Amino acid sequence: MRFSLLVIFMALLLSACGDGGSGSGGSGTTGSFSLGITDGPVDSAMQVVVEFDAIHLEAAGGEEVDFELATVQSLDLLSLQGSASASLLDGVSVPAGNYIAIRLSVNAEANVRDSYVVLDDGSEEELRIPSGSQTGLKLNHAFTVAVGSTTDFTIDFDLRKSITNPPGQAGMIMRPTLRLVDNLTVGSVSGAVSSVLINEACADVAANDGAVYLYAGTAEFAEDVFGEETDPITTALVDDEWNYEIGFVAAGQYTAAYTCENDLDDPEVDDELTFIGFTSISITADSNTVQDFDAPPVVL
Repeated sequence: MRFSLLVIFMALLLSACGDGGSGSGGSGTTGSFSLGITDGPVDSAMQVVVEFDAIHLEAAGGEEVDFELATVQSLDLLSLQGSASASLLDGVSVPAGNYIAIRLSVNAEANVRDSYVVLDDGSEEELRIPSGSQTGLKLNHAFTVAVGSTTDFTIDFDLRKSITNPPGQAGMIMRPTLRLVDNLTVGSVSGAVSSVLINEACADVAANDGAVYLYAGTAEFAEDVFGEETDPITTALVDDEWNYEIGFVAAGQYTAAYTCENDLDDPEVDDELTFIGFTSISITADSNTVQDFDAPPVVL
């Protein structure tokens, strides 16, 4: 069984028109749902464009609530770093209940300019998403929409883990690594990396402003991106003025470290990277934590 926007609208209309004198609200069986998109950075690309055309919420009982976007959204994910995001759904009404997954329908047809990557040299590569046009990008995550409540999520694409360029194949492939965060419980962290620290630590590395890696909990050591439990939950590039920002992080304790070798981090290889400035960070909901990296280099 599938619900459509028309079905939901008719249910709301009937609810509002019937039992009008009981004093109960017209949203007695629904809640409000919003969904946005943000992303973690990837090296060697200027744009990562993905076309979204529908969102599907999978209920615990197997039903789906489907939202066809009025206009296909062509989003450059690389423009949505830090605390930036784009809205896919904004305060739509959905049946109250338990849900187990969110599925994003995308356009990624072969030989069609829909989803694509623009590399640093200006060349353009087709972006293919296996089964993307049929089954979409699925994020298995249980959540509950309570009656009359507001549910507000952001999906964070980890592009560093998601995009590969298989040898001998045309174009690039995205096998998305997605992280769902509750916007009602998230904060952010930002700061600056000392130019002196960068010059001392990265003297033997080609010009690169580096990246800050963020790890869950109190990490004892820093790891590269390699598809393991000890991986960073996200990363942020340091800009030309040596600033960084990481948004949409659930409140809690984290550990951050800086590396100027992030462009050597191949998610399919267990790389040996040098990290400095290992530090603990406490992030609270609805606020920004400032954490600068200005201590003398401590190599881990």
